[in-house]
Amino acid sequence: MTGLDQLAVDKATTMIRGGSSDSLDPSSIPEKYRKYIPQLERAGKACSDLTAPLVAALIETETSWDPPEVNDDRGRAQGLGQFMPDTWGKDGNGAGRDGDGDGKKEVGNPADAIIAIGDYLCSIAEKIRKFQEEGKIPNVRPGDQLKMPDLIFAGYLRGPYVWVSPPAGTTFASDGMPDLEDPKNMKPRDYADKIIRLAREKYSLKGAGNGVPAIVGADRQAILARAKVWTDAHIPYDQGTTKMGLMADGKTKQYYRTDCSGFVTMAWGVEAGPTTVTMTGMTVAIQKNELTAGDILLDSDAGNSGHVVLFEKWVDDARSSYWAYEEAGGSGAVYRKIPYPYFQGHGPFEPRRLKSLK
Repeated sequence: MTGLDQLAVDKATTMIRGGSSDSLDPSSIPEKYRKYIPQLERAGKACSDLTAPLVAALIETETSWDPPEVNDDRGRAQGLGQFMPDTWGKDGNGAGRDGDGDGKKEVGNPADAIIAIGDYLCSIAEKIRKFQEEGKIPNVRPGDQLKMPDLIFAGYLRGPYVWVSPPAGTTFASDGMPDLEDPKNMKPRDYADKIIRLAREKYSLKGAGNGVPAIVGADRQAILARAKVWTDAHIPYDQGTTKMGLMADGKTKQYYRTDCSGFVTMAWGVEAGPTTVTMTGMTVAIQKNELTAGDILLDSDAGNSGHVVLFEKWVDDARSSYWAYEEAGGSGAVYRKIPYPYFQGHGPFEPRRLKSLK
């Protein structure tokens, strides 16, 4: 990142929030399991890639909160997390955890299983990042933005070594997502999409924020962190839909359109309402070589003819392409590499900077 590191962005995404998608809705948990909400909250904080709603959504996807004593159809998987015996481990070795402080690590104990899920998912995240650094994830280069938590859930479903020791017949998408026909399991992408959708639509606390975190700050670090929230949640493009969120002060409610200009104003943390036309009045033109994280490339035409993308960093020193966040028709909120100034057949695009952004 230009002047920023991933750790800083991850830290920003965990700042003060107002009813954001990271907040678990206690009423969404089956009554039988509500006494384990402290473990769900703890598991959701095991690393910056997780939230409590994501952990709850994984449990529903794996077991519908009603696990069989032993699932012989899936290699004798057990418990809320459907851990294989070898994965859970014996004699203190493996993914097993003591989630309620009783000195035991029991796969059938929901408290133990929930904490184990969080820690195991985070261990998968660490492996994925290490594999990326070593150039071992197909179609993903060192330094590329990883599609998290999607890849983590793929590792949970297929095993954390699916990228380095894939089963015969495995193929990999452009984002590194593995794919393999398996009648006993969902496809990894469908599995990840289901978990993320359930987390957002069923297990997240509704109300102020409604999926847009109150990330405090008007600096470039906070802007990228807010943009990452929508791309991680795969927010669909829709000019007629709004999401209630909070401005950079973390207090002032706004309704942001889920289109390109609504996405950028949400990321900036400014008052909602600007369009690609009116964005020219709140920004200043800059030179190509001045572009840095939080600036924009703007086609200021009206309606569907206009578009705006949020610049993050150059791909390399040639400055012929860049990484950017955008809400794009047909794709929704995405983070991707874009040829400068934009894809052929669109534009013209001009580099600009929010007047209040230093």
